[in-house]
Amino acid sequence: MIDYRELGLTAIKDRIINDKDFLSINSIFRNSNNPIDKSLLNSVYIFEGKDVITDHSSKNFLGYPARRMLEVEIELITNADRDGKGIKSFYQNLRKTILCEKNEDVYTPNPILAENTVVRELRSFGPALYKVPELIGMKMVLGLYYIDNLE
Repeated sequence: MIDYRELGLTAIKDRIINDKDFLSINSIFRNSNNPIDKSLLNSVYIFEGKDVITDHSSKNFLGYPARRMLEVEIELITNADRDGKGIKSFYQNLRKTILCEKNEDVYTPNPILAENTVVRELRSFGPALYKVPELIGMKMVLGLYYIDNLE
């Protein structure tokens, strides 16, 4: 069985890793519960959120295969000495990295991450200060749409 959810999450992380220098990122974490380490800033955190079935199959009573949408939260955290414009440009560059395909420094919009897996931006939050005065962050919420099978 192909796990399209995992393929999509891995593709998001790979796009960020491949553009690490362009984004000036020092660290990327997935589903981390560890406290933020200031020595690792600029950091990107990827969290899996709510996963809902958007469309059931009518082929059988169970409704599988089904279309699902997983909310993927991506948090950017950096030093607060960057002004609001700094975190916003960081956010714009990360958005471009995830939602576009890079080919020789040319970004082309491509929401297809893997077979049967598409990403869309749903909303964003911030910039916001964390309860530590030296940190500022933004959050982007993506919709990862994929096919789920029981096989």
